[in-house]
Amino acid sequence: MLYRPRRLESITGSTLAQRVMNEWLKPMLTALACVLVMNLFFPRYAVMGHSMEPRLHENDRLFVSNIEAAIAPISRGEIIVFTAPGDGETVIKRVIGLAGETVEIDGGTVYIDGVPLAEDYIRERPRFRGQWLVGEGQYFVLGDNRNASRDSSEYGPIDASRISGVVRFRFWPLNALDMFQTPRY
Repeated sequence: MLYRPRRLESITGSTLAQRVMNEWLKPMLTALACVLVMNLFFPRYAVMGHSMEPRLHENDRLFVSNIEAAIAPISRGEIIVFTAPGDGETVIKRVIGLAGETVEIDGGTVYIDGVPLAEDYIRERPRFRGQWLVGEGQYFVLGDNRNASRDSSEYGPIDASRISGVVRFRFWPLNALDMFQTPRY
C-alpha cells in the first residue's frame, strides 16, 4: 500500500491545528523540557589539563550531579567540580580528606589520621610532603596525577560552598563511556 498524504484543502482548520500541535509542538516542547532539566541538574563539563590522569583525560566530557552536592555529604574518593581558591578557576579533583581529619603526605603515601590510604587510581606516588587539618565544612582534594596538579596540597582544604557538583558519568569519547563509582577504602 502506498502512503498518500491528505490534501490540505480536505483538512479543516481545527484539524490542521490539532495535527501541528500533536505532531510537532508537543514533541518539541517535551524535548526542550528534557534539555532544560538536564542542564539545570546535570551540567556538562570538559576536562582541561592532565591533573586527573589516568582516570580522566583532556577533552573528556562529563555529566555532573549538582543535586548530590547540595543535599548529601560528599564521600572520600568522589570526584568533584569546584571553584578553586585564589584564581576562581573551575577544576575537577578527587576528595581525599573529610571534615575533622588530618591528612598527611609523607614518603609517597597519603595518610588519613595516621592510617595509609590505599589508592589504586593515582598515576604515581606524590613526591611532596605535608600535613593539613581539614576544618568543619571543608574537604581536602587532590588530583590523581599527584605531581602535576594544583590542589589542596598547594592551597589547603576547600570550603564545601565552593563545590558545584559530583562527577557521575563520562559520555565522551564514546569508547570510554563510564559511570563513576566511589572507591571503597
